[in-house]
Amino acid sequence: MPLEVFFTPERIPQRTQTLLYYRHFSLLVTNSAQLVIPKLMGRFTDLIATGEFTRRDLIIFIGAMIGLSIVVAAFRYLWRIHIMGTSRKMEYTLRNMLFGHLQGLDTEFSIATKRVI
Repeated sequence: MPLEVFFTPERIPQRTQTLLYYRHFSLLVTNSAQLVIPKLMGRFTDLIATGEFTRRDLIIFIGAMIGLSIVVAAFRYLWRIHIMGTSRKMEYTLRNMLFGHLQGLDTEFSIATKRVI
């Protein structure tokens, strides 16, 4: 069976297509949140440098960093679960395809190559 079978849109079930959108969304949120953290650090550093730093600013900064960290961790977890799950399913399918092909070979092939399947 050729690999093109994996990539035809008509073979992708609706549930898998929906999960695909979640995967992309979780990747987008993770990367976007990771881009916000250095900006937040830069603004915080500038605030300290100007001397207008207050306790309220520190609490807001800490809350924002904790919130962003939780968002990044949660969406990164979802993203990795989906990617690892998909790769495991592909590995399983490819191994079964290879095993089925090897099982279908003639016994003369095994004798000629001196391999036992």
